[in-house]
Amino acid sequence: MLLDVCSVDVNEALQELKVHGTPDFECAAYELRFRSGAGTVIPWHWHGELEAAYVAEGEITVRLPGSALRVRAGESFFINANVLHCYEAEEGGKVRSAVFGSELVTGGANTVFERRYLRPLMENRAFTGLLLHAGEFRQIHELMPRFFSVMASEPVGFEFTAREILSQLCLMLCERYADTTPRPVRRSPDADRVRDMLALIHERWAEPLELGDIARSANVGERECERAFKRLIGLTPKQYLIKYRTARAASLLSSRPDLSIAGVAARCGFNSPSVFARTFRDYYSVTPREYRRSI
Repeated sequence: MLLDVCSVDVNEALQELKVHGTPDFECAAYELRFRSGAGTVIPWHWHGELEAAYVAEGEITVRLPGSALRVRAGESFFINANVLHCYEAEEGGKVRSAVFGSELVTGGANTVFERRYLRPLMENRAFTGLLLHAGEFRQIHELMPRFFSVMASEPVGFEFTAREILSQLCLMLCERYADTTPRPVRRSPDADRVRDMLALIHERWAEPLELGDIARSANVGERECERAFKRLIGLTPKQYLIKYRTARAASLLSSRPDLSIAGVAARCGFNSPSVFARTFRDYYSVTPREYRRSI
């Protein structure tokens, strides 16, 4: 059954806490509906499962450390296991996403499917995320809607069909990266540092946070903190903090109609309602009050 996902719960290491599927069927399908606005829609996180998705409506940006995938309606994308990523949508959109454990496809550790295909793929440093344009791999763009159709309706034997489709998708990925050297993925010092800094921001985003606090969480100086963050995330820590606060404020505006605009601003770490209103308008092109009325 397709589920609406509005947020991602993570632990202190930014690993997603949600259990995808069940122990005997490690696969879950989600439908993500995004409103217009430049806030982070699905925050930075990672999970031990592979992810395959396609954009049904609109356009989104999938951000990975040091790169970004601009994905338009009709296009598909894949994210490798254990890769930090987030979703953004400036003009709104709808994404259908499948998160699945490798053993669903391989049948378990030390099988030929695991040794020859999935393990080399998942350990391949060249494969962090992949965008497939509408003109590429036509078969994939036919398989994705079929997968989500059976996951939504759950006919008898849908698990067989879902596993078959995901197996075909994984085989295409293996063929795509067959000519690259499958060296084990090693996180760079930047990745480890930025993961620690993001974890602090996600934990204390509503509190007063200075650049020095963020830098100390990764045991680096302030200048190196800003450089590492900019290299991997594309923003300074301060810019990311403001953007994250604004996105959390948008969520509160829709989920807590009992809170005043000033109350939302205070809960999200803004010094004053006027600063909050200006910042919110910069990201969402409307005032907080107009945003709440539009919901």
